[in-house]
Amino acid sequence: MATEIEMKLSVLDEAIDVTERLKVCLLEKGVECHFQSNKLINIYFDTPSWDLNTHKMALRIRDKGQYIQTLKTKGQSVGGLSQRGEWEWCVPDSTLDHSVLNACEAWPDDIDKSSLAAVFETNFTRHQCEFTWEGARIELAFDDGNIISKGKLEKIREVELELKTGNDNGLQSLAAYIKQYISLAPSDISKAERGYRLFSS
Repeated sequence: MATEIEMKLSVLDEAIDVTERLKVCLLEKGVECHFQSNKLINIYFDTPSWDLNTHKMALRIRDKGQYIQTLKTKGQSVGGLSQRGEWEWCVPDSTLDHSVLNACEAWPDDIDKSSLAAVFETNFTRHQCEFTWEGARIELAFDDGNIISKGKLEKIREVELELKTGNDNGLQSLAAYIKQYISLAPSDISKAERGYRLFSS
């Protein structure tokens, strides 16, 4: 298991070129950010009665050229800064691998894995780079795309700062600096939570 520490920030200005604005503001601090862009297709699964959502967990398979099955557990999220448990497994295709869930200590015993089915997708392009900021190693990503459920769409435009090594003070400091150049708001709602809301709307 890994512990994921990240800050999620919603982009409030729909018109700006976010990646270019990020490059400019970071370069002013001597940080060269060369973004890599990848199309990510994410399928989220749950039971018909939303047992995983009830447990505040999320289960997805991500296609990013290879398939990654991920389980995330309930965490704490304050002011956009979240910390939660995360398990990842490489899988051959977009079919859930129940065997890895059987071996995962976080999987709830009362959830029937055979009833799991896709409920929504979050499909977006992720522009990301990694650099050192005030002693912390941080991955910066801008996600631009849509949440899709039952033919309905909801826009994704988010900046995510994930702590790789170091103190999370670096995340707070970097976020405060970027906000001088881009209008951002802390988001304590994950893409998965937004997907469930769209599914039930």
